[in-house]
Amino acid sequence: SDGKWVLVSSSDDDYGFNFVRIADGRKVWLNTPGAGLILQSPQGKKLLFYQSSYEYKEALKVISPEGGPPAELGWPNLTFDLWWAGHQLWTENSRSIIVEGTRGKDQWGFWDVPLDGKALTLLMIDTPMCRDAYMRLFSPDGSKLLLFMGGIQGDWDLWTVPVSLAQMKSTGLPVKTFEGMAPPVRGVGQFLDTWSPDGSKIAFVHNWDIWTATADGKQVLQLTKTDERDGWPMWSPDGTMIAFFTQPTDSTMVDANRPTYLKIRVVPAAGGVVKTIIDHSVQAGLSLPCRWTWFPDGKELTSFSQDTGIVTNFPIVGGNPRTVVSLKDLGIVFVSWMRWSPDGRLLAFQGGAERRNMKLYVYQTDGAKLQQLADESVAPYYWSPDSKWISYNTEQLVKVRPEGIIWEMDVDDAVAKLEK
Repeated sequence: SDGKWVLVSSSDDDYGFNFVRIADGRKVWLNTPGAGLILQSPQGKKLLFYQSSYEYKEALKVISPEGGPPAELGWPNLTFDLWWAGHQLWTENSRSIIVEGTRGKDQWGFWDVPLDGKALTLLMIDTPMCRDAYMRLFSPDGSKLLLFMGGIQGDWDLWTVPVSLAQMKSTGLPVKTFEGMAPPVRGVGQFLDTWSPDGSKIAFVHNWDIWTATADGKQVLQLTKTDERDGWPMWSPDGTMIAFFTQPTDSTMVDANRPTYLKIRVVPAAGGVVKTIIDHSVQAGLSLPCRWTWFPDGKELTSFSQDTGIVTNFPIVGGNPRTVVSLKDLGIVFVSWMRWSPDGRLLAFQGGAERRNMKLYVYQTDGAKLQQLADESVAPYYWSPDSKWISYNTEQLVKVRPEGIIWEMDVDDAVAKLEK
């Protein structure tokens, strides 16, 4: 109101603003927890903020592939960050899930969340590196924790920490697995399949090529070396092969208005000849690598074609492709995050008639039955080892106060305090 300060909204998800002094650029943060600016007076001397009676919260849920409503786990004792809690590890007996969360205000860690609602158990990780890591991923057998050390910019160093789920603690010191990894794409999604099934190796993308390293860092192997863009390595169920996608260097990962030409290839995990299994165009901006997956026997790759609307199994060695289902005939146009149940009977995926409104479906192959499970976005999701449950994280609105609140701020009074 006096022409000396500018109010700048926050660029992140926090509620608040920066007062910026024009003369010298000094910034002062104004925290408005849970309240957003809705109106200012004509002279700019008053600001009104509204705090809703509802807030978004992240929830951990499980649902049966047979149908029925999902069950919510961990609430209200445990809260989740949707970005990190997307990675989950089912215990071998399918009775609980290991997931990252916070109990109370500041007790962060990995928690064993039982399906029967019993007490939560904290996994004790005896290294400060764990909290400082950019990402943290468990091996499928739960014996190791992979740490991505580094930030949103720059290279990453990969470390592994031995853990015991039986003792619920780390059992040794961190070991550096790979130094100076240069990921072309940053985000949790592309690394969800990075561990080999037996937890002995990791596969990752370094400078658009596929690499592997043993968990102890003693053996590092570059599997591909081309001018194309290779990404999203996915181990076969028996750990002998790695599937990945390849794009031409002039293609895009983010433009949803133009097609991307994508090849799905496989290479022996020990190194060897690269073989193209699938070659088709897909619509970019639609979680490209999430539209193919390994069949549980490791002998086929399952892929959805945007052109035909058909899900097909492609053999790795010999034989002809076989149709699984024509989803287009069932009203499904867009598909992502395909995952077979461990027993190979059910194919789960996110799908829908519209790209921005996809839900969780399960297709039952032996009964040719398609069923929608959850009326919410659930990617990524995880099958339990016994194929009886699917777990996922999602956001939902929860009423946290009896009614909404409107707050008023006197700008002159605020500026006077800033000038002191």
